[in-house]
Amino acid sequence: MQSTSNDGMDIRFENRNGYLYAFLSGRGDNVSVAIKFWQCAIDECNKRGQKRLLVEQDFPNPLSTVDAFYLADAISKMAVAQLKIAFADRDREQNEVSMFVETVAVNRGVLGQVFTNLSDAETWLIS
Repeated sequence: MQSTSNDGMDIRFENRNGYLYAFLSGRGDNVSVAIKFWQCAIDECNKRGQKRLLVEQDFPNPLSTVDAFYLADAISKMAVAQLKIAFADRDREQNEVSMFVETVAVNRGVLGQVFTNLSDAETWLIS
C-alpha cells in the first residue's frame, strides 16, 4: 500500500481486484485540501491505468454546502471521463453533503455514486 501525507491529510492507495482503493483521512474542513486529494487520487488512478476508483474518507469535519459545490465542480473538470468512481464516507452524518456532491458531479458528467458502506460501493463499482 502506498501512502502520502501532506496539508493535514493522509492518502493511502491500494490496488484491489479491478480497481484502485484510495483512503483519505485528516481534518477535511478545507475545500482546497479536498480538491488536492481528489486530484491526487484521480491522477494515481490514471497513472496506474485503472478505470475504477473507490474512495473512502474519514474526516471529522464536513465541508460546507458551498465548499461541497466547489469540490464537485472541480472534480468534474479533472481527468475523470474514463473513470467509474464509488465514494464511501465513514461518517454517515456527512451523507447529505456527500449526496449533494454526487448530484453536482453527476450533473457535470462524472460517472460516480455515493455509498454509506464499502461493501455496497465495491459491488456497484465492479458491476
